Amino acid sequence: MYRSTKGASKQRRDLINAEISVLRDLLPLSPGTRARLSQLQLMALVCVFVRKTRFYPNSLSFAGQQEGGDLVEFTKALNGFLVMTNKAGKLVYISENVADYLGHSMVDLMTQGDSFYDLVDQQDHEDVQAHLAHPDRVDEDIQFICQMNVTRNIRKQAKLADQKVFLVKGHYIMTKDGDQPLFAGLCTPVLLPDNKYPSATGSSTVFTTVHTVDMKLIHTDQMGEHWMGYSNADIKGISWYQVIHPEDVQEVARKHKEVVYVEEDRGVNCLARVQTTYGMTWLHMCMQLKKNIMAVPNLEPVIVSRNQIVR
Repeated sequence: MYRSTKGASKQRRDLINAEISVLRDLLPLSPGTRARLSQLQLMALVCVFVRKTRFYPNSLSFAGQQEGGDLVEFTKALNGFLVMTNKAGKLVYISENVADYLGHSMVDLMTQGDSFYDLVDQQDHEDVQAHLAHPDRVDEDIQFICQMNVTRNIRKQAKLADQKVFLVKGHYIMTKDGDQPLFAGLCTPVLLPDNKYPSATGSSTVFTTVHTVDMKLIHTDQMGEHWMGYSNADIKGISWYQVIHPEDVQEVARKHKEVVYVEEDRGVNCLARVQTTYGMTWLHMCMQLKKNIMAVPNLEPVIVSRNQIVR
């Protein structure tokens, strides 16, 4: 019987560490991220990437493997983070700057569940699934609004609730191996229902409209006049539905009904195209039912909509 000696044990450990070092260098992550990985995290990520490349053998270099630090610098310049997922919501890629917006590290997201739905608030799962349900529509633009869960640290820093609202905009792309398409999208933070999104204050892409409970326009601010191309006199009394794109009327009506019957001041998000004098424009609307803020006698509660131009 051969007994393990102290020297032999050290040699085995050195060999294992050398192999782990090789695997660390092969991971398509930035050098800083690779250096911070524990051995347990590293092995978990290796298993994730091996599993992904088994299904997408020719198409997934995971971008960062070839571009190195360039992709990291590119994502830092974005107003949002990048995701790639299949129809079922399994994450194939998520950019490292997701931590700046949600507080979750890319490593944790990829090794603990690796599902896009782990990020999305439970009440929005059905809506997101509906938008991701057509991978056959390759190259067709897909965009939707959803709430995403943030960590406790982000909530404390920004004084937010448990979620932030994001516009997810992208499309399905065919992989080089011709296997199932992947959804590639950019997740950009937008107005929260309670208007706490910091960059919204004073933003040149945000305006306010006030409506009766049946969505007839009462007032818009100067920024609204600029973006809509109509003066207050032009739009007063017309129905908001007259300027909504026909394909989006049903969605706006659903959200309209929701905002009327929810608690006062509780915001409802809606994404729709609106007709302006310049053409159709995408708006992210945060609608809230408010008591009479116009100081007009006998006026019923009104709907205040904070609107953000999204492109």
